[in-house]
Amino acid sequence: MTEPSVLDYLKSILDPRRPRIRLADYEEDRSDQIVDELFPSESEPVQKVESEVEVAAIVGSPFRWRITASVLSLLVGQFLFEPPIQNLYLGLAFYVIGTAFLVLSIILNDWDFSEIPGAEPVNDLSTWRVNWKAFGMGTISMMVSFFFLTGNVFNSFNIVFWIFSIVCYVQAFSEHELIGEFGKKILSLFKTKINFSQAVQISWWQILLVVLTLVIIFFRFHQLNEVPGEMFSDQAEKLADVSDILNGQYSVYFPRNTGREAFQMYLTALIATTLGTGLSFMSLKIGTALAGLFTLPFIYLLGKEIGNKQIGIIAFFLAGIAYWPNVISRVGLRFPLYPLFVAPTLYYLIKGLRHSRKRDFILAGIFMGIGLHGYSPARMLPIVAVIAIAIYLLHMKTRDEKKGSVFGLMVVAMMAFIVFMPLFHYVLGNLDMFSYRALTRMGTLESAYPGNPILIFFENLFKASVMFFWKNGEIWVHSVPNRPALDIISAVFYFIGSVYVLIRYIQKRNWVDLFLLLSVPLLMMPSIMSLAFPGENPSLNRTGGAVIPVFILVAIGLEGFLRTLVNQARQIGRKPYLAMGLGFLFFSFAIMQNYTLVFEDYKERFFRSAWNSSDMGAVIWEFASTYGDYEHAYVVPYDYWVDTTLVGIAARKDVTNIAIWPEQFESTLEYPGAKLFILKPDDFANIETLQKMYPYAVYWRHVDQYEGKDFLVLFVPPANSVPLLPDQPVN
Repeated sequence: MTEPSVLDYLKSILDPRRPRIRLADYEEDRSDQIVDELFPSESEPVQKVESEVEVAAIVGSPFRWRITASVLSLLVGQFLFEPPIQNLYLGLAFYVIGTAFLVLSIILNDWDFSEIPGAEPVNDLSTWRVNWKAFGMGTISMMVSFFFLTGNVFNSFNIVFWIFSIVCYVQAFSEHELIGEFGKKILSLFKTKINFSQAVQISWWQILLVVLTLVIIFFRFHQLNEVPGEMFSDQAEKLADVSDILNGQYSVYFPRNTGREAFQMYLTALIATTLGTGLSFMSLKIGTALAGLFTLPFIYLLGKEIGNKQIGIIAFFLAGIAYWPNVISRVGLRFPLYPLFVAPTLYYLIKGLRHSRKRDFILAGIFMGIGLHGYSPARMLPIVAVIAIAIYLLHMKTRDEKKGSVFGLMVVAMMAFIVFMPLFHYVLGNLDMFSYRALTRMGTLESAYPGNPILIFFENLFKASVMFFWKNGEIWVHSVPNRPALDIISAVFYFIGSVYVLIRYIQKRNWVDLFLLLSVPLLMMPSIMSLAFPGENPSLNRTGGAVIPVFILVAIGLEGFLRTLVNQARQIGRKPYLAMGLGFLFFSFAIMQNYTLVFEDYKERFFRSAWNSSDMGAVIWEFASTYGDYEHAYVVPYDYWVDTTLVGIAARKDVTNIAIWPEQFESTLEYPGAKLFILKPDDFANIETLQKMYPYAVYWRHVDQYEGKDFLVLFVPPANSVPLLPDQPVN
């Protein structure tokens, strides 16, 4: 039957002479079409099973019960690990039962997990040739840039030569492949004729991708101004560095506050000027939220590369809504820069090894080099790359494969070094500053080891390895303390994916499986190696690079489960309603739990723990806008209280420390105009001193909704005037 057009349908309604078209006659069940597009069948379609006995035999087979028992047991076990229950022993009991069923069902091939697709090399890396002319020009340009990188300062001269050297090395190693192909693609855009009839065709896959992307964007930018709502001292230091840039000081490395790499500072300066957000917490948060968002496409690509697009999109979505990467992207610090550059580096490195593609090694090196300008845990990336290629070498048999991969490693190292080069120049003269933060955690530079460092290392390794299921640390700044790093659904399928990949490696010895498993602890090493301060491990910020392999493993487990259900439905010729229903249920539960974790639990805990510097800044801003000015508004410091620079930023929108110390009180008597002092209510000595100095001052207590966050405001009116301000007694 030919399907009628919309015009035919309208004519049948408006013209009584035409037979009425009933849409029900032409409607089709689209569920098969959707599922086939999302989970394409890898074999010939199975004929529908008509016999109820045959159906019951398939549905009631041990095949289904083993899988069901494993997933249900693991879900119950993980639920018991969740706060406030956290029943360790009962949860472990269910995990042991679930693991037994899981291993048995995998060994007996009950699951329909996706295999790693076969690699198709496009180049023979053993015959890789170098464009020595471009290599020589790049070397000379790099040396010139290195020579003029003096004083820890970028300038137009050394930047131009630095960028030119990068271009030359790309040309030298790609043999025109990378630049040439890029140029051809640009030219093809102008020559391509658009077929509009084909351009408007939309698939279910595209619709799904758009919907999931919108959900992720909502999760990453919803309540960005409020979650988190207060700054702490680290953000003040970052804004001071950004202020230096805006004032013309273009540093390669920022030594303030034990030293910081430059990427975030320049990104924030760009956002502050282009979006008009200025020196503010929002400028920091917009930059880091974007960094977290731009990580996700590479998670999708990596999942697709070592699995399929279904694995890619599941990893993309669950990582996009997950509490762990979301929270570290909202704090406004450099934390999300670690996974931001781990993701493309791993993607291009694995792709380069699997397909022998030259441009992938080049891009892996470029992203690695940029990552070294981002967040200090990214210094683990070169080690991870070396281990990846070492694993590849151990699994390859031919001489040419080994020779080509070694050359690929050299290209990655060279490209990473040339991008890292300005920072390398700084390191040569300032190794102590560059390595200070790491040495205080790994060594005894700041504190002695609290025990045997070898035992501490293995304890840290264990704690970091189980943080996905048990406790993710005690740091309220970037986590909900003492809860699992993953939601219930992600934790269970991370476990399932990890067990399956381990068994698959034992059976098939694919190097990608081994590297995927090892990359998780390797990328968490910046946290694990906190030997002098083991209380800082695990930490969601220093383990952030592990987000990428963790959610790939989550996706492998969940995709295998859903694919198994779909194939079971196909075996008996039934609609895949169970797979669709469970998939919707799992994703919905993950959405709800992660929303609660970020926008309720984390938000509440953060406000209870952080000092309310923005409220103090608002009081000073109102004072400066009415009775006084910023120069005569002060915060009296008190031990373990608010950072006075943060109050200045909140009030003035610039980096100003508005602290006044007790020995400076006398100097304020010289100014006859209005003055404002903010004090901690517990600071009785200074309150008494100011009362004696200004007996005519007006006092009131700012009462905060959270206990322990009140502060005292002392307003000194101008000489010979009576202020129209609330006069409240000091409690």
